[in-house]
Amino acid sequence: MSPRGRRPTGADARGDILSAARRAFARSGYARTSMRAVAREAGVDPALVHHYFDGKSDLFFHAIIGDIENEGEGRINPAAIVRSITAGPPDELGYRWTVGFLRLWDRPGAADRLVSMIGAVASGDEVREPVMQFLQEEVFTPIVAQVAPDRPELRSQLAASHVIGLAITRYVARLPHIVAMTAEELSAFTSGNLQHYLTGDLGAGSTS
Repeated sequence: MSPRGRRPTGADARGDILSAARRAFARSGYARTSMRAVAREAGVDPALVHHYFDGKSDLFFHAIIGDIENEGEGRINPAAIVRSITAGPPDELGYRWTVGFLRLWDRPGAADRLVSMIGAVASGDEVREPVMQFLQEEVFTPIVAQVAPDRPELRSQLAASHVIGLAITRYVARLPHIVAMTAEELSAFTSGNLQHYLTGDLGAGSTS
């Protein structure tokens, strides 16, 4: 049952909101959970949720993945990550996406959180549904929509296979040659495939 009333703000207010968000996202999924619903779950005013988090995607990222510092610039904001990837020449999008993804998760402590999230997604629907909804709505679809000449849904899922594959080989399986490369080196080797998924001729097949 959701807490009643409005608790006073304090040192634990942000933590209370994150705990409430995890419950709400697990129960209702990403698409069906609103900032106001999380506020009700936490027993706080909706303005306080907006004070701590820059929109639903930001709240979800920090509730599910945790706080990752952006080299002295404050906590990572997923919307800012998407903007940094899409800014620039379309024919270099595959490289920007790959290297941005690797640089994010190569930060100290970040890979452990990613591995935990992958394990949770693999273990059951409670986490899988909200995480995949978040990735599709806030990451893959907005990026792919910038450049896809056709079949955006297929291209989005192919892009997901590339990014998830990199995550598993580098951070879960820890294949030694993959781990040994810098983010830039690994991106140079692999981003051509992602670029093809985004803008290349996919030939015959699914029309979605």
